[in-house]
Amino acid sequence: MPTTAETAFRTELDAALAVEGKQLNGLKDISVMPISAELQAALQPPLTEWQRRVDMINAVLTAMDALDADGYPDLPPQIILGSLMAEIQEKESDVASAAGVFQAPAPVAERGDFNAPTAKIS
Repeated sequence: MPTTAETAFRTELDAALAVEGKQLNGLKDISVMPISAELQAALQPPLTEWQRRVDMINAVLTAMDALDADGYPDLPPQIILGSLMAEIQEKESDVASAAGVFQAPAPVAERGDFNAPTAKIS
């Protein structure tokens, strides 16, 4: 089931696609009309940019659909043999024990005046 953030993002992308898709269609329509070579050349950068943006939005929406179909955000628990689980727990214990070997450095006291000088008006 989509999260609230995902639903909001999808709504935002759908709205952007509606506007930018319509703009792209208009740019394409203009480009096939009988127009000057100068206007044809001037239309190429926005046509390319709007097409790129619409393609990216569609790619994100497709990826979001794939995540939803995959059960995002949940992942199924992985079932393994008890002996393998015991091995994982032993390694987990070893790593936790090894972590106790290390210490973070003590914080260093800051010195000095960190206030920016201010001008005094007399």
